[in-house]
Amino acid sequence: MFKNSTITNESNVSLITKETSLEGTINTDDNLRIDGKFKGTINSTSKVVVGENGFLDGDVSCKEISVYGRLRGTVKTSLIKVNGGSFVDGNISYENMSITEGSEVVGVLNRLPQKSEFIGIPKKEKQ
Repeated sequence: MFKNSTITNESNVSLITKETSLEGTINTDDNLRIDGKFKGTINSTSKVVVGENGFLDGDVSCKEISVYGRLRGTVKTSLIKVNGGSFVDGNISYENMSITEGSEVVGVLNRLPQKSEFIGIPKKEKQ
């Protein structure tokens, strides 16, 4: 079910399953895996994975994103991994990027300075 990603070995994973389609805004400090369809905005201080059957259409701000499926939109991240067989179309701002043979990237790539201000939403302060 979770092939091609180490995200499932980590705790606190939110999952959009293959048969699920969601639209809206997600703000999270947890890892997020999309195996279904999501349209909207994602703000995450952690990792986002778009699985082989996943489709993400929207704006993403996260620490790290790995794409195995399809991604269309605007991304701002410290690290993007575009894996074989995946498709990315959009405006991608990144500090580090990995593109595997067999993947397709279309759009604008904008390299950010290393250690730029962190991307995503701030963690809630403990009281």
